[in-house]
Amino acid sequence: MPRKTEIKENIEDVGNTVKKVAKETTKKASTASKKTVANVKKAAARTRKAVEEAAEAAVVKPDVYVQFYGRQVEVAQVVEKAKEDFKSGSKEPIRSLKLYIKPEDNMAYYVINDSECGRVDL
Repeated sequence: MPRKTEIKENIEDVGNTVKKVAKETTKKASTASKKTVANVKKAAARTRKAVEEAAEAAVVKPDVYVQFYGRQVEVAQVVEKAKEDFKSGSKEPIRSLKLYIKPEDNMAYYVINDSECGRVDL
């Protein structure tokens, strides 16, 4: 029959082995967790980008025209004219744009950034 000291030593050896295995397993699990978290973040970023692209593609951008006196003017072109006119005299970025089309004057009037006014021919 084994002696108490031998049993104690065996128990200590088993305990040390369990601690060592537990430490190694924890380290491996931690590394795997970090990799998993990184992969999940990458997948989330790809998904977010795909959703944003799909949402942007889903937005309908209509072609808007103003017809008057037998003429037709595309609103998008008038908006671009107003932006170009503003940029020719200012370096300030455009944050907002209000456009007022007056066919009877053959003009479009604009207010950019709630302070800069101007006009362009239709």
